[in-house]
Amino acid sequence: MAAVPAVDAEGSVIFSDLGYNGIHEEDDKYGREMVSQPKKETSKMDANIWRLLPDHLIERVLPWLPVPSIVRSQLVCKSWNSMINSRLFSHYYSEAYFLVEREPWFLVFPKKHENLGLAYDPLENRWINLPFNFLPTESRAVATAEGLICMIPKANNINSLYICNPFSKSWRVVPRPPGLLKFFFLVAGVVVEKMTRSFKMVLAGSELVSGDIDQFVLTAEVYDSETNCWMRSRSFLVEAPVFPWRAISHGILYCVIGQAPWNIIGFNVHNGSWFRISAPMPALLTSVKLMDHKGRLILIGGIGNSGITTEIGMWELNEASVEWMKVGGLPKEFCDGFLMSLSRRFACVGHGDLIYFTSKKYPKMLVYDLSTQSWNWMQCCPELVDPHLHIFNGFCFQPRLDM
Repeated sequence: MAAVPAVDAEGSVIFSDLGYNGIHEEDDKYGREMVSQPKKETSKMDANIWRLLPDHLIERVLPWLPVPSIVRSQLVCKSWNSMINSRLFSHYYSEAYFLVEREPWFLVFPKKHENLGLAYDPLENRWINLPFNFLPTESRAVATAEGLICMIPKANNINSLYICNPFSKSWRVVPRPPGLLKFFFLVAGVVVEKMTRSFKMVLAGSELVSGDIDQFVLTAEVYDSETNCWMRSRSFLVEAPVFPWRAISHGILYCVIGQAPWNIIGFNVHNGSWFRISAPMPALLTSVKLMDHKGRLILIGGIGNSGITTEIGMWELNEASVEWMKVGGLPKEFCDGFLMSLSRRFACVGHGDLIYFTSKKYPKMLVYDLSTQSWNWMQCCPELVDPHLHIFNGFCFQPRLDM
């Protein structure tokens, strides 16, 4: 999918600020260890510096900027707009993309806004609009990877899927695989090849074995962008249906099956094989979520007795020792304030270093940084009436211009 960054002629809302940058608190009623979201400092460069800089150097500098800055740079002048839309710039951008660590955005889709996503940019500390009205029909997102979003049309009579980039507004029609609607709980993922920028899309689900309520068959359909074909995996018999909590890590789609004490199943997207994770699950888990942390699988779970969450823990799968190693958590004293509902349930989504958390009845979101092991408060976007509900359909999204 060739991608060229674009700005709407009508002054689109691609990077329009929602007019809310959050509340910055120096202290929090639950303790000083809870670090607040810092304000981002921006400094203005002398215009003379940029005016005297040769075009070939500007062409090498701009690809290192964050995506919003690159898109806004198109409005500087016609020559910059032409430069950013050139193939050479796309080549430089691809080179720079893998050399700069970029924090993932948090992307949600409010139900009251059709064809509109809301994304939180942690670098600029603001919410922005991402319109999806460039797609032929209203669709829902099911997976993201490297700037691409897999969308399934809401109308069942449309026999196609879309893979799109909301920044370039480029999209590709993908034929819907046969038997998709038979799946009991759909699990989706996208794997992008680093060198070729080709991708594989996997749609997996479980089907009830006729006459036996304790037997389900896991099946996956894998689409290859290079061959434009779907391949169906071998079936894998399990004792419970697959749940929508999943993560893609190192080309493996991991998903959760059943309820407590839960099991985790892996699917190798490249060779089409299923396997079980044999590492014993951590004790006293009340809930399970999965995420990828730079090629390593992270398990996020509630901890407590009798199904009541009193702590939130995080573990990394150690494949060599076949065990879950604890890498962080939210202490009990903070959970008492954050988990305010009677059910004490929370939701989260994460990728890379960042994990976004919400809980019922709490007005803010929590963000955990695995690299610094720090917790930050993040004010929810006013457009999200129920952030806890929206995060169940939310994604960590890595903006990218060259896909």
